[in-house]
Amino acid sequence: MKDSWEFSKKILTGVSRTFALNISTLEGLTHRAVLSGYLLFRMADCIEDSVFQSAAKKAENLREFARIFTDSKNLSEALELYEPLRNIWKKESPERELMLNGEKIFEVYFSLPSPFIRVLSSRIAETSEGMAEFQDKKAGCCCRVYQMKDFNELRLYCYYVAGVVGKMLTEIFVLNDAVTPFKEELRKYDAGFGEGLQLTNIAKDWKKDIERGWMYVPRTVTDTASGPAADKKTVSALCRWALGGLEDAVEYVSLIPLQEQSIRFFCLIPLILACATLLSVSSGKGNKISRKDVEIMLKESRRIAGDNKMIRKRFGDFMRKINKYLN
Repeated sequence: MKDSWEFSKKILTGVSRTFALNISTLEGLTHRAVLSGYLLFRMADCIEDSVFQSAAKKAENLREFARIFTDSKNLSEALELYEPLRNIWKKESPERELMLNGEKIFEVYFSLPSPFIRVLSSRIAETSEGMAEFQDKKAGCCCRVYQMKDFNELRLYCYYVAGVVGKMLTEIFVLNDAVTPFKEELRKYDAGFGEGLQLTNIAKDWKKDIERGWMYVPRTVTDTASGPAADKKTVSALCRWALGGLEDAVEYVSLIPLQEQSIRFFCLIPLILACATLLSVSSGKGNKISRKDVEIMLKESRRIAGDNKMIRKRFGDFMRKINKYLN
């Protein structure tokens, strides 16, 4: 168990340096549950992102992954179902290492108290089934690149891959007695928080996503613009949609009790980094944030984590700067 936990912490930095930053701020069972849940979600992502299977095969694999988390499986049953999925990632990478050592991730998952397992199992099954639905669409369109029809379809995709993560986090956090009274209010914003982060990623990488067969920018945007203006309109639409989700993120963070500093800091880091990314993308400076700037924003996030007024002011500053470039 100790080896599995150490592997989980190590592989997290390989598959997502950004999330390793904020997950490390959490404490106790909350830390263990969120890290375990994130890696299981990341395994579903690996199945979805694999370039070694067809869309139809990926849909099948995602549904098999979802089966692991239904009907109260035990560790041995889960590993038996997982075995055919272990080798789907062929290229040497942290993702391949994660998939090859899936049994260690499952050992940590099954070591959690039952309330945490119930939360993780339902949400990981939901995200896997949702991803499978979109792979079915890709397989059915018989085209190299699948393009989203409209914003509603894009938002549904973002819900399945990130909004569900927001739901999972709320269900983990409210197991803490100090957060429990805020459960219903947090639920109003959790999916939007996750969707805002996902839309930020799409705004950052939408051209690169086309290379792997996905055009997340809806036809309702691309069909009404052409030439040099098309890219600007695309970026503007994606940034505006992302900002809407990040507004939910501000409300979400503000609801976390002030004494729960580790949870507030955990939530604030991706919010601030997403705002900085949108500012860079909208201003035409690119989609990368320097390591030095990340360090500065981490210090800032820690400094303002306990002050809702300062959080709202900082977000407002970002909004004004971003909207200046979008107008």
